Order: sequence, then C-alpha cells, then structure tokens
Amino acid sequence: MVNVNRQPLERTTGADLIYINETMPSFVLVQYKTMRREGDPPKLLYRPDAQLAAELDRMRKIAPGRDDRSPMSFRLSPGACFLKLCKPVVRLDYTQDLVSGMYLPLSYYDALANSNEVAGPRGGAVFSYDTVRRHIDNTLFVSLVRGGWVGSRGATTKRLKDLVLNGLDADRSVTVAAASRNSVFEPSDS
Repeated sequence: MVNVNRQPLERTTGADLIYINETMPSFVLVQYKTMRREGDPPKLLYRPDAQLAAELDRMRKIAPGRDDRSPMSFRLSPGACFLKLCKPVVRLDYTQDLVSGMYLPLSYYDALANSNEVAGPRGGAVFSYDTVRRHIDNTLFVSLVRGGWVGSRGATTKRLKDLVLNGLDADRSVTVAAASRNSVFEPSDS
C-alpha cells in the first residue's frame, strides 16, 4: 500500500492510497472520503463535491488495461479505481485495521450518481447506507485485492509501477507496504 494523500501521486492519479499486489501483478487505486452525521435522527452520509469530481476525473483517465486472456490477467471488472466512503474516525489508534466504510468501484459510483437511488430531497446526490444498497466491505475488498480479482493489468500495471516508483523517488514522505506471498494483512470489518 502506498499512501499518496496530498502528494504528487494523488494529483496525478486522484487516489489517496494505492494498493500493490506483486504476485498477480496489479494496482488498486482508492480515493477516501469521510461521511458526516446529518439529520434528525443523525445518519452517516456523503455529499459529492467539486473536489471529489476532480479526483475521480483523474482516476477515470487510468486505462483499464488489456486482458491478454491469461488466468493471471482475469479481473472481475476492468477498472482499477475505487471510492471508499468512510465512517468518521473519533481517534486514530496506530493499528493495521482498515477504517469502516463502503468501497464503491468507480464505474458503480458513476452508475449510482447518475441514478435516482441517491437523489436527496433537494435533488443533489446523497450517498449513505440507506441509498447505497450494495457495496463492498473491508473483508471482501481485502480478499478481492489479495486474490487479484480487482486491479490493473497488462500495460496499465507497468505504467502504474513506473509512476509509483518515480513518485516515491520524488517524494520520500509516503508510506509503503506491498502484499507478497508471505505477507499477512487481516482487515477489521465494518
């Protein structure tokens, strides 16, 4: 995992975190947004804004990668980009647990944003556990990334590898951890 939040790589890719699976090989890019409590009774929700739109536009420019029809390049979806809507964190404990929330593949987010399912009372989009009936939780996300079921492939993986390595050389303040055959990373689910 490469933490690129507020770094040159985020300005290039639109992602806050980039997950690296060396064994498949693939990259998964995730933009994180925090939901807020609103209403009476309060509910967790996220309202998309111009900043998210700009970040997702950068992510949309990442080509899905060519399927060479080999078992290692098979993905459930051609896209490698996700949005994660996170529950607010009261305090950060230095732990390996993932923050609770819902992962949305970028193409699914687009389908939701263009539907009436997330339309709020004044016509704007409102993403919440009530309006997003299906999402990927932490456990499933980790399994999909670890198994290479999602992520980049082919030339896109090569370009992302070069981009990430160059970004790391240019900015030494990022956090790096990559999954390999012997690594263990267990999620904390919602």
